[in-house]
Amino acid sequence: QYGAAEYLLAKMATELPLDAAFAGGFGLLLHWRIGLRLPRTTLVGTLSLAAATCAALGLAIGALAPSADLALAAGIPVMIVHMVLGILNPAGTAETKPPSAAVSLASHASPIKWSIRALCCAELRGMELERRSLKEAPRMGGLALVRSGDEVLERLGLSGSSCRQCCGRLGRLLAAELALAYVGLRLQRPKYTSMAQAGAEEERERGGVDGA
Repeated sequence: QYGAAEYLLAKMATELPLDAAFAGGFGLLLHWRIGLRLPRTTLVGTLSLAAATCAALGLAIGALAPSADLALAAGIPVMIVHMVLGILNPAGTAETKPPSAAVSLASHASPIKWSIRALCCAELRGMELERRSLKEAPRMGGLALVRSGDEVLERLGLSGSSCRQCCGRLGRLLAAELALAYVGLRLQRPKYTSMAQAGAEEERERGGVDGA
């Protein structure tokens, strides 16, 4: 038998680094093929941290759910909500109407939100757009005739954000999810049965079959 702490540490040592490594490899390939402006280490680190946070979210859901089937059923809607609330406004403008308290709380718990904002800040901060590209720029919409990456961040409502700040939010979210997983494991303790009791039940079942 093992306790909740041992189980959680084992999962952290095996699953989180593996998920982070896959995301980091994807970041290396992405930076090489696309030629992004942000440093390679920033892209790889942000994607790895986001993957570890999503894996910790899965651990928390699995620990709090009373069964594996319920955990699988709850995990998909949770990730869909995080994806919907985590993306930036497709119109390219900041939200004018503040969201409700429930929506704001759910969006702050989304690892996708903070990873997207971290990458946008790292890529667009200080970027100067080429003058020739302004001829093909859209004349309408939130990103019409922007001249720098800072203007893009301002119109997206990210002028006061930074990559370091968003990654810090991801780190705190990772710690909160691991703590929630530990609490769930403590509450949902596995029930063990002794070998003698299991053997007696097996003998009774076998005797019933033979008698029939």
